[in-house]
Amino acid sequence: MKHLMTFVLLAVSCLSLMCCNPGEKKTDDTVRVCASTYPIWLFTRSIMDGTGIEPKLVVPADVGCPHDYALTPRDLMSIQNSEKTLFLENGGGLDAQIVKSIREAAPKVVIADTSKGLEIIEGETHEHEHEAEEHEEHETEGHVHEGANGHFFASPYEAVNIVRTISKELTAHDAEHAEIYSRNTNALVKQLNSLCSEYEQTLGGLKDKKVATQHDVFSYLFRDLKFEEPHVIFTDPNAAISPAEIVAMANEFEKDGVCVIFTEPQYPDNLAQLISKETKTPVVKLDPVVSGPENPPMDYYVSKMRENMNLMKQALTR
Repeated sequence: MKHLMTFVLLAVSCLSLMCCNPGEKKTDDTVRVCASTYPIWLFTRSIMDGTGIEPKLVVPADVGCPHDYALTPRDLMSIQNSEKTLFLENGGGLDAQIVKSIREAAPKVVIADTSKGLEIIEGETHEHEHEAEEHEEHETEGHVHEGANGHFFASPYEAVNIVRTISKELTAHDAEHAEIYSRNTNALVKQLNSLCSEYEQTLGGLKDKKVATQHDVFSYLFRDLKFEEPHVIFTDPNAAISPAEIVAMANEFEKDGVCVIFTEPQYPDNLAQLISKETKTPVVKLDPVVSGPENPPMDYYVSKMRENMNLMKQALTR
């Protein structure tokens, strides 16, 4: 009992240090940058390359979409409550819970929305579950998200504007490295624009553009490519689905001319496979890069999006 009480007191002390007394003078002028989602962190890391400052990904790299991710005490203690800390939020409601927690625990942190200026797609209310492993301090559960669709990062077209916004926020926060930010941003934007041109050349002339997905993560990409997405599968993967329901959904897919079902590595594809068996519609797995390795190569996002492009071409030209 004595050891438990000591642990609790230490934890409280750490949180108190993290939050800091408003009247306490700061002596550490180190610039700190944090990002709420994996793709935002990837973009930020590329822009900051060469500054000697490592941006921090607040959630674990394998979490995926953090719709309702609750920051742990360890997560919060890693965010310095200082005006020198810039927190780059994803926006679109995707990380609203995370932003709320930071505003409460570290009110001095500068928070910037990386979705500023984007034409946001309105979403719907859905329930779904992650297939990701449970973390030591956080269990990912079924969740609901509604309102805006915050998955704009899954389109390289939207990524161009996100990167520019991140660069502006970094420059305003850390003018000392403005030249590096500008140079890296120009290089990354050039790569993304080149990738967008590849998408146009590879997929622009396709006739069959009616696709289904299990999650609305690719809605921005489909909008930018002028694809149709008549069906998005949202359901609890552990819930029992009757044969009659499967047949009804299969009939809808056939009636609407769906030619491929795109799934993601972050979610189980049980229902997609059942519909595929009923309709003979192929199932193809695309990676929206909402999660990934902790130390990926600098071209990880571009590389994965190029892989998606090639998989889409194969699926739609069969």
